[in-house]
Amino acid sequence: MVEEEEPHASHFKERAAFVEFFDGATSCELLLESAPVVAIPELFVPEILEGFPPSFQSLSQDGVINLLAVFAAFVRGGAPGSSTEPTSDLSVEVRQTIAINARGQRVMRKTLLVDGMRCSSEEQTL
Repeated sequence: MVEEEEPHASHFKERAAFVEFFDGATSCELLLESAPVVAIPELFVPEILEGFPPSFQSLSQDGVINLLAVFAAFVRGGAPGSSTEPTSDLSVEVRQTIAINARGQRVMRKTLLVDGMRCSSEEQTL
């Protein structure tokens, strides 16, 4: 006997996939996740970098280091004229896109830019 799926079950699965894909993928959430990492001694950081941040699994180790450098500067709030003042603008930008491609597929994309450079981009079709 084949069990039939409830009519709304696929809707709930798609909604769960949508939420899971974008979970943690905002600048605010990345800042909150990064704050404890920035606060620990550098000796322990390499062990934490793998798989960080969870919302951008394709981010390289260099990308993670650059991301943490921006958040460290932001958290520590480099005052003008102090030794912690950055020598250039630092930024983190998260782009989230939902689209329908030319084949009619619903596509979700998230992109992480650090200092204007794309460090990670992921795409998933619903």
